[in-house]
Amino acid sequence: AAAERMRARFPDNAVHHVRLARLLLFLQRYDAFIAETHRVQEKVRAGVPTYDDTVDALAVLGRARAQLDMGRVADAAGTLASRRAAGLPKAA
Repeated sequence: AAAERMRARFPDNAVHHVRLARLLLFLQRYDAFIAETHRVQEKVRAGVPTYDDTVDALAVLGRARAQLDMGRVADAAGTLASRRAAGLPKAA
């Protein structure tokens, strides 16, 4: 609840968004977590400041992990394949 309020208060802050997503994953709220990863990627594609390639990679890797935890191996493989096709983030 607190993490969701922070994301609502600071909707374009990647740090709060990633923290909320990690909390959802920890709580095994997989569907909510996966939805958050898609929202993160939308912000990356829109060029919102602080939403960069690294944040995008975290979203994809987290989504694949959640899919694996849910037993959706083919979905996880597809998620990772889409990221490989798009390229990996450059090292800082």
